[in-house]
Amino acid sequence: MSSTLLTGFLVAVSLFGLAVSAATVLQPPPGSADPLPRKIVVGLAFSAICVLGVVAAIRPGPCSRLAGFRSGGGPPAQANEPAAGAKNEGHHPCCGAFRTHVFAIQGQTLCVGCLGLSIGGLAALAGAVLYFFGDYDIWGHGILPFWLGAMGVAVGLLQFWPLGLDRKALRFLASASFALGAFLIVSKVDELAQSLAVDLFLMLLVGLWILTRIALSNWDHRRICGSCTRPCGQARS
Repeated sequence: MSSTLLTGFLVAVSLFGLAVSAATVLQPPPGSADPLPRKIVVGLAFSAICVLGVVAAIRPGPCSRLAGFRSGGGPPAQANEPAAGAKNEGHHPCCGAFRTHVFAIQGQTLCVGCLGLSIGGLAALAGAVLYFFGDYDIWGHGILPFWLGAMGVAVGLLQFWPLGLDRKALRFLASASFALGAFLIVSKVDELAQSLAVDLFLMLLVGLWILTRIALSNWDHRRICGSCTRPCGQARS
């Protein structure tokens, strides 16, 4: 199976899982008497996912390898011109074609998407602490927060295609809403279903969403490099 087909499959399964979570909210299963303290177990699991996600976003070295780019030493390119053996900025080639993917703060080049994911992940972690350990009511007992979260996750999954959000601010917001949206979904499904089995299914689903985002980022990088008229050799097939 080609990487494009695999990425499309992951997106389809992720969206199907999102639809299943919506069905769970609309028609919650009967609550169960769990042998373990449900909220503590789920809170610890989701908090761990948030921490790992924030660390990965702050230190995107593994993301660079997952995206299939090599480190190089060439000079930066201008406009849409790639450099021969271009070096990396974060986990993007130092190339004008990726100018909307990065920005600089005091000489430090940062990935827009990773920054959005890290901030959204920190917000999700704060919400998880309040909800799972502080018994804080997340925006009342309605299901509006769930739909907001579902919209955030959907936008995060579809931002590369078909939405094509290629402005820095939109990339940042889509990434941040993806992470925060996952928390809103998990907390609302937990509140309504009150089932450890359903919550653990959601933990697996959140993991799938993260893997799908990585695959989509990888696909987007290959698409940009594949359409370049002067390839620098960093794209992978």
